[in-house]
Amino acid sequence: MSQCKQRKITLFGFRGVGKTAITLRFVQDVFGENYEPTIENNFSKKLKFNGENYELEIIDTPGQDEYTALSQNLILNTDGCIFVYTISSKNSFNMLNILRDKIIEKSGVTPMVLVGNKSDLEESRQVSIQEGQNLANSWKCPFFECSAKENQNISQTFFSTLEQIELSINPNFRITQEKKGGTCQLI
Repeated sequence: MSQCKQRKITLFGFRGVGKTAITLRFVQDVFGENYEPTIENNFSKKLKFNGENYELEIIDTPGQDEYTALSQNLILNTDGCIFVYTISSKNSFNMLNILRDKIIEKSGVTPMVLVGNKSDLEESRQVSIQEGQNLANSWKCPFFECSAKENQNISQTFFSTLEQIELSINPNFRITQEKKGGTCQLI
């Protein structure tokens, strides 16, 4: 494999929203049914995106709340963020603005994607798709609802985050192939 561009993506969100499940589904294509709180895990994934080779370092952080002190080093060394809530918890959704503000305060504007996880739990929904879309619009970032359990929109979330990172580095960055044509390949 030729020279890889190195990019670091960090997942942030309340406890139990599925940050680890999303990460494991993307990196290892597995889903664990049991919840175990995360301390902090680092994962690596090689892929081809828009004709270029990338090595992603993915940081799966422990659950945060409005009182969590965030590591300055973690924030400053992140190329892009995925903010995760679960559609079955209004509280996990509501605290994201506070968390995002803390990160922007320490790092400035960071490429980001907003994700409503656990879309397979429709019967327990507390956050509407429109609420998620409205928040993403106010943040000026992409939005996805996903399900790590059903492997729905997981890859798209990471590829969209990578696209946001590349746009922040080079505003003239453009996807050179049709999105449906497979601009991304997992290696």
